[in-house]
Amino acid sequence: MMSGESSYPTDDVLPSFNQDYSCFACGTTTGFQVFNTDPFKEMFKRDFATDNHKCTLHDSAGGFSPDSAGIAIVAMLYRSNMLALVGGGPTPRWPPTQVMLWDDRLGRCIAELTFSSTVRNVKLLNEVVVVALERKVFVYRFRDLQLIEAVDTIQNPRGLMDVASSPSDSRIVLACPGLQRGRVLVVFYSQAFGSEGPAAQGKGKEKESPEMTDRQQHDVTHVRHTNSVAIIAAHETPLACVALNSDATLLATASQKGTIIRLFTPH
Repeated sequence: MMSGESSYPTDDVLPSFNQDYSCFACGTTTGFQVFNTDPFKEMFKRDFATDNHKCTLHDSAGGFSPDSAGIAIVAMLYRSNMLALVGGGPTPRWPPTQVMLWDDRLGRCIAELTFSSTVRNVKLLNEVVVVALERKVFVYRFRDLQLIEAVDTIQNPRGLMDVASSPSDSRIVLACPGLQRGRVLVVFYSQAFGSEGPAAQGKGKEKESPEMTDRQQHDVTHVRHTNSVAIIAAHETPLACVALNSDATLLATASQKGTIIRLFTPH
């Protein structure tokens, strides 16, 4: 690599940690890399420009193009073989409006979610796939990619949101911006709707591919249901960070003012 030349799709590269923070992943201009946190070391990488993998479900060009391999977002599912990928950079592997579910055991993408605008963030749990757009957050059941809920947010260009499982009360907790500046919307879901999916196979083990059609497209007005909701007035200025700990007992927030971090108990 030439001096000053970056292998990452943007200058602002943020690692995406897995659910227990034992690993993190970064997208590159040719694929993605996964690192162990302690001790720090590269675990593996995928270079779509050289690897002979079937990376798309629908390739209208009739073949794989090594010139289009950039990945902007990588979401891990613990240490399993399932990841979510979003194309990015100057030559994205897929349009930035698509979330591709990658099965590393099979070495290919096994499903996709397509949206009408750019995907800003993706999070995975054993039970759910959560996708943030600039003004919407979508929650899908993992085992069949059925849309559970579409949540409206204030303008959210960074895709701020987080999701975690709460083992103490068997709930899934979603935190994202609300409809007012500085507000955090916390939504609680029962884990029951995903209990027959990959969660039954355990963390860190090989996950079976979700049962679904090749292409999943959803109307942004489709809303399944809502469980209990809380609205937290976290800051007076726009949010800059929203994060849950691994068991959803603590919520941390920061604003664009950048002078304070606040902790809340979301329950």
